[in-house]
Parts: sequence; C-alpha cells; structure tokens
Amino acid sequence: QSCRFGDRLCCTVDIDEDCKSCIIPKLVLQPIIENSIKYGFKKKMNIKIDIRGFMSGNILILSIKDDGLGMPAKSAILLSESLGEIYPRSGSYGLHHISRWLYLRYGSMSGIEIKNCDGVGFEVVLKVMQSMEG
Repeated sequence: QSCRFGDRLCCTVDIDEDCKSCIIPKLVLQPIIENSIKYGFKKKMNIKIDIRGFMSGNILILSIKDDGLGMPAKSAILLSESLGEIYPRSGSYGLHHISRWLYLRYGSMSGIEIKNCDGVGFEVVLKVMQSMEG
C-alpha cells in the first residue's frame, strides 16, 4: 500500500515488548487496516493509521486507529451492536467474523470494540485473552 499511495499514507506501529509472546491468528489485522485505507481515502487525500499493541493484565489489546472521517454515528451504533450477534445484520462481514472468531476461540473477554468519531476518525480495538499457561 505504501507503493500505491506513497506519502499520502502514513502508518505507524507501536507494539509493546511484552506482546511479543502473545499468539493471535495470522492476518487478523489485515482486513481492518484495509478498511481504514478503503474508507479513509474515500473523502481524504491523506490518511494516517496508528497500530498499537499492549497488554492489560492477560488481555492483548490491539488498536488500529485512522484519521479518516469515521462513519455516521447511527451507522457506528448499528455496527457496534451487530458485532455481538451470532449473524451479521448486513455489511461489515469482515469485522463481524473477526469479532465472532475471537470470541469463540479466546472466550468472552475477547472480541472487537469500535470507537467512532464522526468526521474525525475511526478506531477498531481487538481484545484477545491470552492463556495463563506457559
């Protein structure tokens, strides 16, 4: 994507050292980052994406935050509500499937939370419960 968008796309990655022993599914961040790019560039010429990882107890927190325009508040509420359902209402199948898979694989403390700032940006937070076994 850097080749495609050049200086128009800025991506920073900040993963805490204690996250490196955590196990997560391959490519779980890819569709979320692609959504940031796809929807971010719809109405802006430049996009900044910040990817952050840290531990909160035994839960791995991964945040993908962009400075796109976010989504309308009503749409964000519907999306957030649908992430907890067994079947998606419509659209956002990627986020729904990731959320459901994390919940089923890692338990009720795992899943996706969205934080929308209409006109300012969008953040997807993944929570992945890590086993206490060594």
